[in-house]
Amino acid sequence: MVPAMYNTGTFRDLPPEPAFDSDVEPDVSWRLPADGYWQLMNSLRPALPPPLGDAPEDLVRRDNAVIATIAGLAPANAAEAGVAGQHVVASEHWKNCMRLSLQPGTTPEWAMKLRAQGTVMMREANSALGVLRRMQRERRRVEADDVTCDRVARIEHYATIQMAEALANPPAPRAAKPDPVEPQPEVFAPKQIADAERYATVYPEKAAAIRRTGKVPDDAERPPNEIYFFCPHVSTFAEALIAGRTPALLALDNYVPGTAGPAPRHSGRV
Repeated sequence: MVPAMYNTGTFRDLPPEPAFDSDVEPDVSWRLPADGYWQLMNSLRPALPPPLGDAPEDLVRRDNAVIATIAGLAPANAAEAGVAGQHVVASEHWKNCMRLSLQPGTTPEWAMKLRAQGTVMMREANSALGVLRRMQRERRRVEADDVTCDRVARIEHYATIQMAEALANPPAPRAAKPDPVEPQPEVFAPKQIADAERYATVYPEKAAAIRRTGKVPDDAERPPNEIYFFCPHVSTFAEALIAGRTPALLALDNYVPGTAGPAPRHSGRV
């Protein structure tokens, strides 16, 4: 009987046979299993507990034992080999936990924790083994039906080519957006700032109007009916008065004639 997960139609439902891209190696389907096992073993080695001895050959023996165990589980593809690797790593860790719990210098408290951790890893190892066995049973069911087996092989071939071509022809990187340029504050000479603040103290209403409109009126030097003459001329520090950011100049933005404190900004003629 064909498994329901593969019994989805005829070969006509599949996409057309993909052609190899010129940048993809023609023997990629033969090279992938070797690359998969290389990746598996070099990922498992750092995840394993240290070997039982300190001699270099002890590390070789540990790695050979891992290879023998995985091979003994008879994985037929990279997916099954990965699950077999999970089982081996968890098995090695529960053995290491139990071994450490029996060391002469291990306290009873630590021995109890190590045994508990070993029990957890033993369950993980058995769980991975169960997953592997279910995967293998499902694969054998598919292999027993010639039509379904050919269909699955074609799907695998199609996925292999598409992923290999994706690696050979990566999409062009997106152009990075330039960082927004923040406007830099105007830099004025200290004397300009000092003259602008002094003018704002003597003529706050005129200073507020100049800052609000950005223009220097003709009577900015001396308001009518006043004998005080401001020196230097307003034109020499007008830019600082209009764009300065000191507290005294910022206070002009909220200045209202006839009030002692700041008020909301308003528009009006000078």
